[in-house]
Amino acid sequence: MKKFRKRNLQVSKLQRFRRLMKRAVKLYEQALSEFMEFWYGDMGCEDEQLERSMIVDGKLYHQFCSKMDSMEKIKAKLGTVFSDEMVEDLIQSHEVTTINGKLAFKESDIGRMGDWERATAALVADLGDRRVFTLLIPIYDEPEESGFSDIVECVYEHSSWKLNMIP
Repeated sequence: MKKFRKRNLQVSKLQRFRRLMKRAVKLYEQALSEFMEFWYGDMGCEDEQLERSMIVDGKLYHQFCSKMDSMEKIKAKLGTVFSDEMVEDLIQSHEVTTINGKLAFKESDIGRMGDWERATAALVADLGDRRVFTLLIPIYDEPEESGFSDIVECVYEHSSWKLNMIP
C-alpha cells in the first residue's frame, strides 16, 4: 500500500510539473504576441484603416490606433502578461511619444516564426514568486535543431504570473 501511495505521489508531482512547463510556454507565447502587437502598433486595431505614419526628424513613426490612444490603455494591455517593470521598459525602449496630440512609436522590425505546438520548457529555478525556465522553440517548416532557445524569467505579480523580460 505504501508503494502505491508513493507512486501516486510521484505521478501527481510529475503531472503538476508538466502543467507548469506548459503554462510557461503559453505565457511566453502570449507575451510574445502582445509584444509583437505593441511593436507594430496594432494592439487590437486591425479593422481601423487610417494613415498612421509620419516622418519626424528623419525617423519614421506610426500612431497608435484609437483603441490604444493613451498610456493607461497601453499599460493595461501589456500588463496582462508583463511585469510592471517590463511594461515601463517596453514603452521606453519603443520610444513611445506624443506627436500632434497622438501617441506614436518609432518604426522597428523584428520577428521569428516559432512553432509553439512543438515548443518545450525546462524549469531552471523556482524561487517562490520568481521562476526561470529555458524554452526551446522550433521554427515553422524547419528541422527541430534550427529553432531558438530563450531563458525566461517569470514573476508572480498582481495575483498572476507575468513575464519579466522582453521575448
